[in-house]
Amino acid sequence: MKKCLLFLCILVSINLNAVTYVYTGTGSWTDVANWNIYPTPSGGLVTLNPGDLVQVPFGSDLTINVGVLNTGFFEIYGNATNNSNFTNAGTVFVFGTFAENSNFTNIGSVKASGIYGGNLENEGVLQPRGPAGSVERLDLFGDLNQDPDGEYMIEIKGAGGEGAIDGHSITDVWGAANFDGTLKIVLDGYDPLVGDEFRLMTYFSKTGTFSTLDLPDISPKVWDVDYNAGDLTLKVDAAVPHRSMNLEAHAMETAVKLNWTDQNEEYSKFTIQHSMTNEDWKSIGEVSSTHELEYLDLNPESGYNYYRILALRHDGLTDFSEVRSVDFSSSLELSFYPNPVHDYLNIRVGHDNGQVFLISSNGQVVKSVNMTRDLTLNVQDVDSGMYHLVYETDAQRKSYSIVINH
Repeated sequence: MKKCLLFLCILVSINLNAVTYVYTGTGSWTDVANWNIYPTPSGGLVTLNPGDLVQVPFGSDLTINVGVLNTGFFEIYGNATNNSNFTNAGTVFVFGTFAENSNFTNIGSVKASGIYGGNLENEGVLQPRGPAGSVERLDLFGDLNQDPDGEYMIEIKGAGGEGAIDGHSITDVWGAANFDGTLKIVLDGYDPLVGDEFRLMTYFSKTGTFSTLDLPDISPKVWDVDYNAGDLTLKVDAAVPHRSMNLEAHAMETAVKLNWTDQNEEYSKFTIQHSMTNEDWKSIGEVSSTHELEYLDLNPESGYNYYRILALRHDGLTDFSEVRSVDFSSSLELSFYPNPVHDYLNIRVGHDNGQVFLISSNGQVVKSVNMTRDLTLNVQDVDSGMYHLVYETDAQRKSYSIVINH
């Protein structure tokens, strides 16, 4: 039901002659005397263009008895009752009371902290909020039906510092909440702390779940969305290993190979993370669920390397695998061939640092070169005999026997 397409030309237009309409008093839309400027219906329909503004001040009571197409702004501080067809493709602010008795369709935004009386079909954005973004409650006396295209947005405000919360808005649904579409969380100066919990919505009953979760990345912490019997809650949890991934890590000659599983096909994407301390993690690669679940780290560090997988679930939440460590001290080991060597010696090592020395049996340094991962050493000008091939870094020194035979 992508009604937005019907109004695309209207929404992208620029209204250089925006008008502010203020309704003061009690009566219906067609009570011309209550308007500062009368928004005249055409064929029973009032069209509010982008930039236009309708205001119903505190103490005023407007009955909408004409069709309305809003692509501008409609602010209700007093009371408004809809007895006609009202299509919102702009923004409706409800800070007072809005009673829905006919057909209100939202494909734009509803930002409210007052009272909405009636069922709400949300095909746009529903955001409980007060004037100037203050933290408030929206009371919805009816059923909330989240369309697949609809979005429910909650902003969590912080006072600065980890876990310092000013608050967040909430919707109290005095009926059934039928979930679909997107749950979007916006953080405004709030740094989540493990154990924080937010009630996003209350309801008498519920069906379904949000098909998409648009949640900020708070790694290594994770979000947990709970659809409880009477409320929808959001929690901040510590990362808990999801051991069904069966992560394995194996040192190869100059790399580390990772393998894992997704037996129940729970995940859409896997991010490989690496650490040398098991605390400070960096992402080093990604693998899609449509590919072989393996990864080759071609640049492991000397010493213990720690690995884990950050897995993105189809519902938008994330899991971490268990942590695996690999001792890659063996990265200082050289591989070289041929031995005995006639003219050229091929050398490979895990890192492009350190030096390689060719030392004779009486201790004389015959050749000295800076090491790269792959090196070809010309020994045609070296006498036949037994030699030591030495690989040296700042941390270690290793020696190997080699025979030169011309």
